[in-house]
Amino acid sequence: MKKASLFLIFLIHLSFCFAQKKNSKVASDNRLKSQLDSVVEQYASIFMENNTRVGMSIGVIQNGTPYLYNYGSTRLDRPVLPTGNTVYELASITKTFGAALLAKAVLEKKVTLNDDIRKYLKEDYPNLNYNGIPITLLNLANLTSGLPNWMPEKDLFSKAHPDSIPFILDSVYSVYSRQNLYSDLHNVKLQVMPGSVSRHCNTAAQLLGYIMEEVYQDSFENLLKKYICRPLKMKNTLLLGPGKLPREMAKGYDGKGRQMPLINWEALRVAASIASTSSDMLKYMAFQVNEEPCG
Repeated sequence: MKKASLFLIFLIHLSFCFAQKKNSKVASDNRLKSQLDSVVEQYASIFMENNTRVGMSIGVIQNGTPYLYNYGSTRLDRPVLPTGNTVYELASITKTFGAALLAKAVLEKKVTLNDDIRKYLKEDYPNLNYNGIPITLLNLANLTSGLPNWMPEKDLFSKAHPDSIPFILDSVYSVYSRQNLYSDLHNVKLQVMPGSVSRHCNTAAQLLGYIMEEVYQDSFENLLKKYICRPLKMKNTLLLGPGKLPREMAKGYDGKGRQMPLINWEALRVAASIASTSSDMLKYMAFQVNEEPCG
């Protein structure tokens, strides 16, 4: 039987495009010579019909061979077709890197998935359990910890206009530190049993990254380079931070054309601040599919 193809659109750059008109031809490097090219063109064209989209990169692994396709532009002010070296914010895809480091630590018998996370926290947190059931490393990785999605645990968005949410986040997290997170954890009261409910959780991913730093006695940034980027030859993958912006980075906008703040906040970096290219992410995708340890 012919080996099934793996198809994944993994990087999408969204924004409101004032210059692009509906039904106009979208710039692309798709050569339209193969059946795969035609399939990609079909779905990319449908996606790009919405004039709030500026551009995207598509990566495909078919029978072990990687393919790249780029559409539209990386910015509003002038047409710049994305390439395999265009850098995108990965946002919550960042969480998979912390989980990959956890898998490595488990294989090396440095930790077990069922370890109570308090084993790796420097302060006492008797509150981090539900009726005596603790949060485990596995709960952090598979987003079943029961921890609040955002820290500090307070209502940030219920009365906010949706357009203002990115800027509220930026105002809060640009001054929220790692120590703030550890301090606020003392006030958390779990509402569900760990492992019982799966839901998006930035706090869990951030803690997992910090715990990996403790386990390996190194920064998350160095762990990313040493155990993932260098072995996989992902030369354009990095952890964003103040003053650390790649030259060929796509700009992100909302539906009204406003440029969005970068996610490079200290208390959310290891949960959402990795940036990478479509070329690098094809390598990372192949690594995940093969399920072989690296580093």
